[in-house]
Amino acid sequence: MHPVFLTILLAACTPDPPPCPEDSGGSPEDSDASCPADTDETAAPPPLRVALYDDTASIYPSAWAEGLDAIEAAATAAGFDVERIGRDPLNGEPGLLQGFDALLFGGGYAYPGYTVHITGRGKARIQEFVAGGGAFVGICAGAYFACDSLDYEGVTYGDESGYDTDLYPGVCAGPVAEVSSYPVWAPATVDFPGHAAYEDFDEAPFQRQIFYAGGPFFDAPPAGTEVLARYADPGPHQGLAAVIARSYGAGRVVLWGPHPEVLSVASVPEVTLDPGNRDLYARVVAWAAYSASGASNTSSIR
Repeated sequence: MHPVFLTILLAACTPDPPPCPEDSGGSPEDSDASCPADTDETAAPPPLRVALYDDTASIYPSAWAEGLDAIEAAATAAGFDVERIGRDPLNGEPGLLQGFDALLFGGGYAYPGYTVHITGRGKARIQEFVAGGGAFVGICAGAYFACDSLDYEGVTYGDESGYDTDLYPGVCAGPVAEVSSYPVWAPATVDFPGHAAYEDFDEAPFQRQIFYAGGPFFDAPPAGTEVLARYADPGPHQGLAAVIARSYGAGRVVLWGPHPEVLSVASVPEVTLDPGNRDLYARVVAWAAYSASGASNTSSIR
């Protein structure tokens, strides 16, 4: 994992070096290479390195291409280093995730795309990455993929359907029918009551309009789960968790039901949402990565 705080480098000096400018009153040109260089102890941490899962070049792709572009745009605008990783490398290359701070999964098809086409070895690499201190952030289908089981329109899907990544030990259910059901897109009203994940975004509590298309809600999340946001549209799902977080080993998992990366969709041309949703998403990604490493610092976001 990349360090969050600066490492102080100690340089060995040669015997009896010439005096440094601050000691002798001389100019910088008079100094020797052995003189300590000025350092900025308050410099921002290095940019997060995030891996974005993209199987759009594979046979039977699952990830939603436009959503991936939107996630990459949000991450790049925040100053993250983004690298897309494909299905075959994830399934077949040991050490693929080494050096990354976070792994991002977007919307698409959780079953069979993510749950079946990502093999047991691929899922084990994800589990090892997060348990070792990485962050996993899933949106919609990417959130369903991480759950112990799925309850969709009253039908339960478990290990037999590939829901065995188990980064979240609870049930992901859907849809939030009073907002929409897949494949219909509609803006959902989401309450953010206050959490360290977005404390520097806006003064809580606040509401956001965020696009939704059949993603999960989290009813009665198990102990140890932090609720970051709740659905607020009137109906049977009002007040249920829309965004959750929890620890997994030394790492952290964040799951989004709505799509914060999506600002507009062709099927709802009259609606364009606030670009701040992408900034909010990026801040939550940074919080997950930094807090997993013990820093809880989002100050490097542009």
